Amino acid sequence: MVKRFNRKAGVLISVAIWLNFWVSAQNNNYIGAGNDDNITVTASSFQGESTPGKTIDGSGLNDPYFAASRFLGQSTLGADYDDILTVKNMGFESWIDDQFTKTPTFILPKMEAVWDQVFAETGDPELFGPWGVHFNYAWWDVNMQNQDLLRHRMAFALSEILVISINSDLGSWGEALSSYYDLLLTHSFGNYKDLLMDVTKSPAMGYYLSHLNNYPEDLENNIHPDENYAREIMQL
Repeated sequence: MVKRFNRKAGVLISVAIWLNFWVSAQNNNYIGAGNDDNITVTASSFQGESTPGKTIDGSGLNDPYFAASRFLGQSTLGADYDDILTVKNMGFESWIDDQFTKTPTFILPKMEAVWDQVFAETGDPELFGPWGVHFNYAWWDVNMQNQDLLRHRMAFALSEILVISINSDLGSWGEALSSYYDLLLTHSFGNYKDLLMDVTKSPAMGYYLSHLNNYPEDLENNIHPDENYAREIMQL
């Protein structure tokens, strides 16, 4: 009991020390953030405005730009300089609130446009498709041009939790892949219960985790429902 208590106390003390350091750091109490009292920096040579003192006093750093870039690296699938300026000027919370108002850019319409072009160019009336590769083309095209950056980052994260795979028989069904991803986009900012219900009823998920057309339990005939999907959800 004593060892266990001491270990817990040690953890609490460590956490307290870390929190104190973190809070202090947020108060510009670190090198490069203006804490340059009684500090002198010299260099063998420098030119123009690039004085060595800027290394310490923070005037030579672009910290707001770095912070905005880091934030976008976490909240989007990629951003450019204009996006960095927008976040820098708006602030994180305002940018997030603004992203909630953006019209969703869905994958299925773009995938259908891609397939129409491919189908027209081949001239083969029996051509089977669209396939998974056309979903890929559409996904990249949308995410290179869209403005609903946060929504697509959320949908991508959800796609790695509530998984279906192009590396399955679904790879032959671009409509299923696109519709499923659009489902994740629709629920990106919503309620997880609603998301889970629609994922459960999705034909793509039903096909991938084999509960499509699931049979109810019939003990007399030794029929049992497929529990593959249910097991996966419980593991999550």
